[in-house]
Amino acid sequence: MKIGILTRRRTGLVKDLKAVLEQMEYVVRIYSYDNLHIDESLFNNDFYILKSKKELFLNAAFYIKAHGIPIFPDPDICYSHRNRVKAHQLIRTYGLKCPNIYVGILGMLQKKLRPKDFPLVQKKIMGSESKGVFVVNSLQEVKSQDPIIYLEEYIEGTHFNVHFIEDEIEVFLKKPFDPEIVKRTELTEDIEDLIRRWKSNHETKLRFGHLDIIREKDSNELYIVDVGTFPQFSHWEPSKKPLKKLVAIILNEIE
Repeated sequence: MKIGILTRRRTGLVKDLKAVLEQMEYVVRIYSYDNLHIDESLFNNDFYILKSKKELFLNAAFYIKAHGIPIFPDPDICYSHRNRVKAHQLIRTYGLKCPNIYVGILGMLQKKLRPKDFPLVQKKIMGSESKGVFVVNSLQEVKSQDPIIYLEEYIEGTHFNVHFIEDEIEVFLKKPFDPEIVKRTELTEDIEDLIRRWKSNHETKLRFGHLDIIREKDSNELYIVDVGTFPQFSHWEPSKKPLKKLVAIILNEIE
C-alpha cells in the first residue's frame, strides 16, 4: 500500500512516522510545500495522513477526499478546528467555555465595541497556535490586511497547552500568546474532564488532538482559546512519546 503524508515539516514526528511505516513495508511519500501540487498525481496513493491543517494541505485533503481516497484525520474536522469561528461554535455547542468573539469589518466593529470591551485579543480567523496573536487596547491598535477582523475577549490567567492521544493526556504550561512551552505540569481533574468532554462530543470521537486552555485568574474556570487536531508530541518525555499508539490508530483507519 502507498501512503501519502501532507505536512509542512519533514522532521520530528513525521520523520519517525515515515520510518515506522516503511519498516512495516508501506511505501510512504511526504508532500510538503516544495512538492505538493493539487492534481491527479495525488491519485497515486491509496491512503493519506493529514498532518498539517494549513490552507494548502487542507485544500489538498478536500481534493483527495472528493475523489474517494481515504484520508485521516478527516479534513472537515481539521477545517472546523482551524477556522476560529467554527471552533468557537463547536466549543459552545459542547457546553464548554470559550471567550466571547467579535467578527466583522472595521466599520461595524467601531459601532459595536465600546472602550469598556477592551483589552481584546486579535487573531486570524484561519489560524492556530499563537502566531499573529496579540492584545489590543483599542480599535486604533488593530492591524490587519484582511477585510474581516477577528477579536476575542481577553482572559487573564494561567495558559496551558494540553495534548491527548486516547486516554493519555500531557499538560504543559506556556507563555501567554506565545507558542513556547515553559514546562510540563500535573494533570488536574477539571482539565481531564474537559478533554473527555471535548473528545466524546465529536461524532467521530477524536483519537488525539490538543487544546490551548486558560485558567481564569479570579473564577478558576477553564476557557478553551485554541483547538488543534494533530499534536507534535515534541515536548513529551522520550520514554512517553506515543509513536506506537499513533501508528496503531492510523493502521486501524487503513484497515
